[in-house]
Amino acid sequence: MTDEGDYPPEKSRYLMKSNSWYQAEALKHGEYVCRLATVILTEHAYRNTRKIHSLLRLSEQYGSEALNLTSKRSLFYEDYRMSSIKRILDKQLYILPIDDLELERVKPVEDQIEPEFLRPAEYFNHTNNSIEMEV
Repeated sequence: MTDEGDYPPEKSRYLMKSNSWYQAEALKHGEYVCRLATVILTEHAYRNTRKIHSLLRLSEQYGSEALNLTSKRSLFYEDYRMSSIKRILDKQLYILPIDDLELERVKPVEDQIEPEFLRPAEYFNHTNNSIEMEV
């Protein structure tokens, strides 16, 4: 068993902590950061502690408010990859409202093209009456 006292003080603060400790640390940066940390720790908590460390360190670079809004967006889209979280922060996509983004992805009905067939509707009627087609 590893003795926590063997690690330097700046490193040992993140080692061998419980999930509730990580959630409390995440809550310092916002409700959505805490929710995201909970989701990440739900599956393979020990393996994902590095991801939580990385998530918490992002607040030092981008600030707690930006990280909280980014976490909200990650939870909304169910995308918990660190590459996606960093991209949202780098491009400041957390500023965009989520609802407006959803509306942009769906074209209004009037903008959609009406499907057309090359042949007349009668062509698809499979009765014994043959329809002459001009070629």
